[in-house]
Amino acid sequence: MDAKKKRKIWIIAGSVVGVIVVALLIVVLTLGSIVKAAVQTIGPKALGADVKVSSVFINLFTGTVAISDVFIGNPEGYKNDRAFTLKKLKIHIEPSSITKPKLIIREFILDGVDVYFEPSSNLLSNNLSQLNKNVSSFTEKLAGDKDAPEKDEFEDSRSDAEKEAVKTEEQRLQIDKLSLTNIYVNIVASIPGVATSSAPIPVVPIVLDGLGQDEEGVTPLEVSAVILNKLTLGVLKSVGEALPSLKSVTDAGQHLLDSTAAAGGKLLEGTKDAVKDLKNILPFGGKKNETKK
Repeated sequence: MDAKKKRKIWIIAGSVVGVIVVALLIVVLTLGSIVKAAVQTIGPKALGADVKVSSVFINLFTGTVAISDVFIGNPEGYKNDRAFTLKKLKIHIEPSSITKPKLIIREFILDGVDVYFEPSSNLLSNNLSQLNKNVSSFTEKLAGDKDAPEKDEFEDSRSDAEKEAVKTEEQRLQIDKLSLTNIYVNIVASIPGVATSSAPIPVVPIVLDGLGQDEEGVTPLEVSAVILNKLTLGVLKSVGEALPSLKSVTDAGQHLLDSTAAAGGKLLEGTKDAVKDLKNILPFGGKKNETKK
């Protein structure tokens, strides 16, 4: 092969590699906007509340995901405009698992969580317990959709958010360590006579280890349900201890949480051998029901 032919082959090969590299860069640079759009599409459907994200940064080469300034609104029937705001969410992914059926997340950190606790008008519920109920109902609906026969009219009847959620649930996760830090709860009293706090009440940091260690892993919605569940439990405890006059409200919230923990129960059943002390994390099946071996 003469030098000219070799040169042409190298030019063609170089061009192909260049196109591939540019394509990868475009994907990496636009993944943030794709994730942001997905969160803002599926989130409101699952929570029954507005979800807004300020920015998303993703670097597939280092396995880093950073999301900042997340806003979660209140479900229908509550007056305050928000239930949560989250300053930072950082995720460290094992890069080699990105193309695998189970994505391995070494660390999942939510830092700077401001909670706005609002009792319902009848004092039998609150905005956080209602969000848990909404997620549970959405999860059950998705499970029913998966089991339903595939028909064109069925496919057309689903919303875009539901279709995207089904795709998302196909991704399995393993989270080695999940933590929520710098959590503060504000009491929003829209009902006359209900006590409020003069300053935000601190909530004990939340740390979960070993989610989805088994082969099957866990789904994003299952993880979301557990995070929301654990956060709500922490808030109910902190509010009840700081303001004894609201103990009846927090007890009612606990009861509602117990009765709508289907999503958390599914996670408990699927990862009971892989999650450390998960029975103490969720409001059902605690240690008092266990027997010592």
